[in-house]
Amino acid sequence: MRSDKIFIVMMKQMILIIFLTQIILFAPCFGKYSSPSPNNGNAEIFINKAWEQYKNKDYRNSKDSFLKALKIEPNNADILSGIGYCYYSENMFKKANEYFVRANSISQNKNTLIMIGYCNEHLGRYPAAADVFKKAYDIDPPGSLNILLELGNIYTWHIKDPKKTRKILNMISKYGAKDINTYKSLLSFYWFGLNDYENAEYYYNKTFLACSEQLQKKPDDISALFGLGELYMNYMNKYRDYDKAAVQFNKILEIDVENITAYAYLGSLLTIKAAASSGYSRKLFLDQINMAMDKYNKALEIDPFNAKANEDICNVYAAHKTFRGKAIECIKRMQKNKIDDYYIIRAYTIVLFEEISKYLLFISFGLLMFFRCFAFKSDKFKYVASFSIYTWLFIVFINFYSGFFVSIGELLYIAHINIF
Repeated sequence: MRSDKIFIVMMKQMILIIFLTQIILFAPCFGKYSSPSPNNGNAEIFINKAWEQYKNKDYRNSKDSFLKALKIEPNNADILSGIGYCYYSENMFKKANEYFVRANSISQNKNTLIMIGYCNEHLGRYPAAADVFKKAYDIDPPGSLNILLELGNIYTWHIKDPKKTRKILNMISKYGAKDINTYKSLLSFYWFGLNDYENAEYYYNKTFLACSEQLQKKPDDISALFGLGELYMNYMNKYRDYDKAAVQFNKILEIDVENITAYAYLGSLLTIKAAASSGYSRKLFLDQINMAMDKYNKALEIDPFNAKANEDICNVYAAHKTFRGKAIECIKRMQKNKIDDYYIIRAYTIVLFEEISKYLLFISFGLLMFFRCFAFKSDKFKYVASFSIYTWLFIVFINFYSGFFVSIGELLYIAHINIF
């Protein structure tokens, strides 16, 4: 059961990160400068410099250049979007969202709306994200299959509304798309969103065939290798094979030694194996967790502030009480970099509450014993003693039921993003 929870959290993140990469890589294309302002010449110098810095992943200096341009032209939507991309690439989603919203209020743009949707997803505001994606879809329905796929992900993984998932599937069917990513998305909607295993198997076979055919044409096609790896790892119990999945991800690393997503998938595989072995071999469990951490750390060597790798580490540590101290260290490192991501803050809240609950358990037991002793001598304390018993039993219960902390974590996170 624990391995399923870990897998679902990681799968949500993987689907999102693959789709987001397409937008981030082409972000400079969206920022082509065109302003009728008389200050155009002065601002353009800073804008061109900013996009050059952005392409080199120098997000901090890129942001400074955009801000200098913004002082010259404070109502320029392209400049505001550029600042939003910089904050987004630094994983500061709340600030990014503010600038994208400002840009969209000046000039509504499909790509800006898509980025507002992604920011809301990262912040855990799923209904708001869905509403924004719908607005982006309405601007250009024929060219918005990718938006429908993202809406399907939200309804399947986050809002968990089968009716809306089915509606999205009906809309997607009109496009007749036959690429690997579309097949994979349809598979996940039927498998996880609707529990429709017959259609899920149909799209499993479609995806497998599409990946195999692509690899025959181009053996080093990373998208097809990821597709096969995900099929072996995530879907259809009768076909699931973690060793074959690992082979695909290792092939990707032979082609691209700095592929962070491949390292993260290998870490996920080892984590699932560790969870499965935790009940009968502590040594094997610890060995596999350490190997998983090695994969995640290799990803962090490539990009120390990569939100995806850090999210996975936080979730792995948070899921196993043995590593709670390391989870807090990892989360504090990400907080230092002002990461707004939902999963990191939720993991932090879960860990924090579970740590506090340990102390509450001992304190409540001590109070129970104290009042129980007095209750034998006087009826005056019998109600207090009874209350102490129920309090202690409640704290024992929540210590063994992590879902309680997940719910509290989500509630506190929602309060956090709406108040601060």
